[in-house]
Amino acid sequence: MNGFHLLLAFVAGVAIPARAAACEISIAAPGSVQFEGESGQGYDSFTALQFETDFIVILENRGAEPCDGLASFRVPGALIRLLDTGGASLTYEILGPTNTNSVITPAGDPIDRTEAVLLQLASGQSQQLAFRFRVPAQQIVPAGTYSQSAVIEFVETDDAGLPVERSLEFIARVRSSMTLMLFDNSVTRGAGDGRSAVLDFDVLETGEQLSLSLLVVSNDPYTVDFLSEHAGRLAHSVLGDAHVIPYQLTLDGAPIPLGPAPAGTARREPTPAGGNQSRIAVRIGEVGLARAGTYEDVITVSIQPD
Repeated sequence: MNGFHLLLAFVAGVAIPARAAACEISIAAPGSVQFEGESGQGYDSFTALQFETDFIVILENRGAEPCDGLASFRVPGALIRLLDTGGASLTYEILGPTNTNSVITPAGDPIDRTEAVLLQLASGQSQQLAFRFRVPAQQIVPAGTYSQSAVIEFVETDDAGLPVERSLEFIARVRSSMTLMLFDNSVTRGAGDGRSAVLDFDVLETGEQLSLSLLVVSNDPYTVDFLSEHAGRLAHSVLGDAHVIPYQLTLDGAPIPLGPAPAGTARREPTPAGGNQSRIAVRIGEVGLARAGTYEDVITVSIQPD
């Protein structure tokens, strides 16, 4: 049976909407952000102050479409640390406009969307963001200049398009910080501010000994120097160097050879945050038939970088 056959072919399709062009974001940021401190002296390892400085980044949408994205900072390595040429390091933070969370991430780690700064920019709109470069207090490191290169990057919220980046460098200058204090409640007289102390032997006797504590705080290697006004002898307060009584000065049991020139200790390493405490002792030598009167010497104690 002949028939007429009609073959109908149906082709169905789904229209795919064209995606808007990727965001066209430009970033304006300083080439470097450096902490100098209000005094210009830089980071001090031994204070509990916050060390921070503010800087501005401007992002502009130059595209024809609105753009939503996240702004954050990234470092090339695995550690977020400022380094000096000797290998010492400082930890630091970059705080966002809310000043609550750090917005810097090591290379290879995904962006923490809860910490990055969310931006919604209309076409032609720019937004200024205030960030804070903070170096936490009481990190004991040698004096020097510490830095790390980083980038600020903008990533679209739907991860479309390539990140937009701008390079910058974070820098902190650490100053040399050295202090010393003399103290011992049982033998110290005077102001009690740690800058001076008096060892009062009352009536001198051969072999008598008194001591006090020396506290040194330093973020650099150092030596302790001692300079005696009477070259390591107690001199009569009226008759002077014509009538003297010898004594021996020790630091932690090691004799200090006092003379007309400063006598120093061997190199000592940087101290912890609480400092290093040493014991200064004075032992009276042979008193013999010394003239009656008051005998005294003044010792100046100082610390020097080594």
